[in-house]
Amino acid sequence: MDLLPTEEQVQIVDSVVDVLTTEFPRERHRGQGNECTEPDKAAMQKIAELGWYSLGLEPELGGLGYGLPEEALLFTEVGRHLGPVPALGAVLGARVASRGGQEALVGSILAGDTRVGLAVIEDPSMDCHRPMQGQFRVLGARGCDYVVFLGRDSAALLEITPDMALAERGCIDATVSLGNLDLAGAHPTFAVSDNDRALYHQAVILTSAMLVGVGEAARDMAVEYAKVREQFGKPIGAFQAVRHPCAEAAVRVDAARAQLWFAAVCADQGRSDAGFQAAASASLAIDAAHRNCQTNIQVHGAIGGTDEHDAHLLLKRSHLLASLFGNLDMHLSDALAAPLE
Repeated sequence: MDLLPTEEQVQIVDSVVDVLTTEFPRERHRGQGNECTEPDKAAMQKIAELGWYSLGLEPELGGLGYGLPEEALLFTEVGRHLGPVPALGAVLGARVASRGGQEALVGSILAGDTRVGLAVIEDPSMDCHRPMQGQFRVLGARGCDYVVFLGRDSAALLEITPDMALAERGCIDATVSLGNLDLAGAHPTFAVSDNDRALYHQAVILTSAMLVGVGEAARDMAVEYAKVREQFGKPIGAFQAVRHPCAEAAVRVDAARAQLWFAAVCADQGRSDAGFQAAASASLAIDAAHRNCQTNIQVHGAIGGTDEHDAHLLLKRSHLLASLFGNLDMHLSDALAAPLE
């Protein structure tokens, strides 16, 4: 099995990086305080037109016909550049709509005309066929038309109607709009079974991809600073107390990236061990992102803990992503519970 990116996949990554650096530069988040800097509908429509949402969808449904590995490469760059998290809601929402036979809705999502928020599921075992109960946190809540719910064995899309109270609130990661959706017995617009857990595995893997990107960005930021910051007449990277943590950050994220690629290929091929590989990918990605962000702040010293520096943006994004589709303990439990063949 060749896990190295092909020339075509490298070209996809390059095109994504070009868009992220020109249209969504990290600098746009600086000096905004707690004000939400999530891209507006026009910006999200632009990336929809570039095919980000349709990359892994079948051509007969309006997709580009690639697969989960290409989507994982795309979302790694989204994570690395602190790109728009609502793109994940659109991709997953289109998959749920396509499985539910909602062709018109699929086309509207892929065109960027319909925005899909992403519900944070506290209990992945929830049955999405049943009426929704309780309060849900929704990422990408600002202006969303639908909310996608993804459990381990089922998924649903819920259309936001005027009588639903989707109250926007502050988020630890101000690059993402967050809303509280209070549901009391609301029926989903439609729900689908996910007995093979293909949708759930896709969600876990794409979230892991963004976490890997965050971990890579934190590693690079720490290493670059260690090269230019001098102390006692030499770069601080020359000292073991700095050099060793940077090396450990590189090893952590390299392992997480390798597991991510393998998990994406396994899920794309429908292998029986896809669940184990997805859980392992999430576990390594969360650990690499969290610990690399901490290393990055430590290497930067006092400035690393200030609002003026970008280090805190990566740390907040890593904690936000780690709360989706189960936490670290849940993913470790899933990996341990997976049958051995």
